[in-house]
Amino acid sequence: MSPTHRLFRFIGLTSIVLALGCKLPEAGPATVTDSAGLVRFSDASLHPVVLTGAPLLESDKIGRPGQMRLIGDLLWVSDRSGDPYIHVVATKRGSLLRSYGASGEGPGDFVSISMMSVRPGDLHGPWVFDGSVRRMTRLYADTVDSKPRIIAARFDGLSWIGIWLGANRLVSVGDLDTNRYTLFDTTGARIATVAGALPGADSVDIEARRNVGTGVLLCASPEAGRFATLYVGAGRIDILDTTATLVGHAAVPFPSDGEFRRSADGRWHSGDIWRHYADCAATPKYLYALFAGHRTDGSPGGGIPVLALHVHVFDWSGKLIEVLRLDRDASTLAVAGDSILYTGSEGKGLYRYRLPPVTAGGQ
Repeated sequence: MSPTHRLFRFIGLTSIVLALGCKLPEAGPATVTDSAGLVRFSDASLHPVVLTGAPLLESDKIGRPGQMRLIGDLLWVSDRSGDPYIHVVATKRGSLLRSYGASGEGPGDFVSISMMSVRPGDLHGPWVFDGSVRRMTRLYADTVDSKPRIIAARFDGLSWIGIWLGANRLVSVGDLDTNRYTLFDTTGARIATVAGALPGADSVDIEARRNVGTGVLLCASPEAGRFATLYVGAGRIDILDTTATLVGHAAVPFPSDGEFRRSADGRWHSGDIWRHYADCAATPKYLYALFAGHRTDGSPGGGIPVLALHVHVFDWSGKLIEVLRLDRDASTLAVAGDSILYTGSEGKGLYRYRLPPVTAGGQ
């Protein structure tokens, strides 16, 4: 077929599509393949600030870092491997102070740590949310025998993760539009249940939308009166106030409402091809969102571990302030005063970065 014939054939096919009222497929974000063969979203148009880290603690001492929170000079690291579930690191010395937390359902034991947060005014240690037994436990750094403080949450339906919104209020995420957020007090009593929209169009089956909607992360800034919901399987960040009322959406660089496909039998399914956000940290000024932006090979739960190389920095109006590129991949992060960034990754240990002037308060 000659070039002229190919051109007229393309024009003819395009005319048919438009006449039928359909849209031609839109090009998605540009991708690149890194040296390890991993397909990622390209950051070329974002002009990221490249950060170079310094080692804080070697990898053989912290297992599989899950989440990290900083209180003073102590960095608390949850371990996905379990037994022990918690590591306490002295950031000034770069040393491991202690590790504890056995597998179990007794006081001070854990089944799975889904979220870690800091209660305003509480400088003794962070709190962890164990979604398997639906309770918050306060951690201690001083003695192994300290009696753990526990808040047993009571929910209608399922609750996946929970964090502190203030000294006397917590929030958790549910699995439906009708129970999207639950607010409760320090005794675990429910204050209110707030509806919220799951990712995906209303025409998509609820089960498929639930699969994307329960893969979330929460970060709160009590000083700013805001918290954020970040999605693992969608390019979306919701910003809410302390009553769980939606304020807006962050201007994420690679927006998407999740991946959904319809099978031959007419049923909807959620895709598991791209991993978007992997962790977050919050300060009074900024939300730091650790962005993976790579394929998972489509296997359930993601066959490839979290290998995030970018941090998207937003203010609490949702404006994108900065895109940071790390010199090594990470699965979790913590921030000290908008000046120091800590990251952790399985097999690579903990690293420390100096943040650029914009996020560190300069101009």
